[in-house]
Amino acid sequence: MNDNDTEATEIAARWVARFGLGFHPDTRGADYHPPLTVDECRAYDSDMDRLFELGGDPYEYGLRAMRSAGLI
Repeated sequence: MNDNDTEATEIAARWVARFGLGFHPDTRGADYHPPLTVDECRAYDSDMDRLFELGGDPYEYGLRAMRSAGLI
């Protein structure tokens, strides 16, 4: 795993811990229900922007995080 993979996996894991199977990297923070706070939206959107910048498949990182959490 390279540095980008490690960072991307950590980002996904942070939000999978919050949303579980409801984590979707292409959903903006303001679109989640129950709603996120303004600060949470900013943090989430910033993390998702970074996740997509890192390359690779953001959904695969989410799946890895879900597997690690024992959700799938």
